[in-house]
Amino acid sequence: MIKALLPLLLLLLGLCGFGAHARAEPWLSTRFAQNCAGCHGPGRKNLEAMDRRCTLSCQGCHTNPNGGGLRSFYGKWNEDRWLRSFKVDKLRHANAVAPMEKQAYGATPFADAKADRKLGKEGARLVEVTGVDPPEDLYKRDGLEFKISKSRDEFVYQIPQDDPYREMEATKTNAGGDVRWQLAQSTAKLPDGKGGTNTSKHWASFLMNADFNMEWRPLYKKLHLVYEGRIEGTPAEDAKYETILGKAMTRSLYAMVDDLPYNTFAMAGYYRPLFGNYVPDHYALAQLMTTFAMTNQAKNYNIAYNAASVGTAPNVPYLNLHLIGKQTGDKDDRTKGFAANAGMRFVSFGGSLNYSYWRTTDTRPNHGPVTGVEMHALGGAGRLGRTVAALDYVSMKRDIDTQDFRKGAVITLDTYTQIWREQYGTFTVARSNTSSDLKPGSSTQIKAGGRSYWIPGLETTLALSQLTENAQDVTTKKTSTSKTSAVEGQVHLFF
Repeated sequence: MIKALLPLLLLLLGLCGFGAHARAEPWLSTRFAQNCAGCHGPGRKNLEAMDRRCTLSCQGCHTNPNGGGLRSFYGKWNEDRWLRSFKVDKLRHANAVAPMEKQAYGATPFADAKADRKLGKEGARLVEVTGVDPPEDLYKRDGLEFKISKSRDEFVYQIPQDDPYREMEATKTNAGGDVRWQLAQSTAKLPDGKGGTNTSKHWASFLMNADFNMEWRPLYKKLHLVYEGRIEGTPAEDAKYETILGKAMTRSLYAMVDDLPYNTFAMAGYYRPLFGNYVPDHYALAQLMTTFAMTNQAKNYNIAYNAASVGTAPNVPYLNLHLIGKQTGDKDDRTKGFAANAGMRFVSFGGSLNYSYWRTTDTRPNHGPVTGVEMHALGGAGRLGRTVAALDYVSMKRDIDTQDFRKGAVITLDTYTQIWREQYGTFTVARSNTSSDLKPGSSTQIKAGGRSYWIPGLETTLALSQLTENAQDVTTKKTSTSKTSAVEGQVHLFF
């Protein structure tokens, strides 16, 4: 009974404002790239490049420069004020902000007067509007970002009281989390080995994951101590919730020093270094293949390594370098290696161009096999009108010494079209030159559906998908075909 009612209970919690913030995804950076008020109070002169923090890299919205997990105050601002279709005053949802010319700091130029310095120190009250969907053309670049503030007083003069910059200064802690409930009806047609097929149907309604994140900054903004925990669900029909709660795990645990010159950071701990265009849909073909290359398993998205990283993101370009150590959760793991990310995210068309490299080696104890993994990812994204499109290419190879060698590549086109407010139609097509487990053959995946951000903290998705895999027998060279069709729904609560 409780299990049947949980999706409804989670939905009701979302409608009651159970949360206000979540893990975003790379396409949202493209979606809001041209809206400066999507991250902070509208209108702002810039600082010199060495002191500048404005960026469209993952760290623009997330605490972790690798993306995902805990949202920064800037990411929370976006979700509170923009990532919604409705606003409920009784739930104390934030108002949208007025454009720059309506703000007190935008009405008169900074004159370095005593009153202006006081206003800069305390911050003007943020002018708001009651509408949910103000015209975004009012918030696009106004040229101020190309002008350099003559002093720190002039810079902070344009930062209102409720801006994320001031909210971050007012506290040493941050917290958040998200809960995903998955519903899926799938039909699989698999070869029976006799020239025919076996058909099986499966229905699942289950807790996909529940993440809870905490951050403490004991030394002002510079030092971040972050813990992210995860409770992982299972689609098994006989799963018991006491068992699921017993599977609580550490998703990431790290210390980071950031806000250094040229927006540089250094971090170390347990986390997943950035590779490619990660999305939380672990049934996506590229995710299936990437995680198989990393772990010899599909659908394993709870991957964390003992790692250390440094990087910089001074406005448009970014560069991250990672040293990778053993994978968590496996006492025999001896992984070591290197990863790198480089790219550009810029305001024009919300454009981005990104490249990732990954190379690791796992030497098993007692003269066990040596596993080498090497991967490349190249992707780009942009916005044209109401459509955000991303094209990604990923190649990977997994070499188990004297036992197995597999390699493959997949190309994915992902599109999100804004229909009304924050309601989107989605379409994805992916094609690989191997099966999803990197064996000889080919795979094609097509997904189409909708994505809705209803109120701050509540998102739902619904999609139809089909994965067709052609597997080739190495000995006989015969090809067998399997097809899996599914209707997938998800309720996502975030805070």
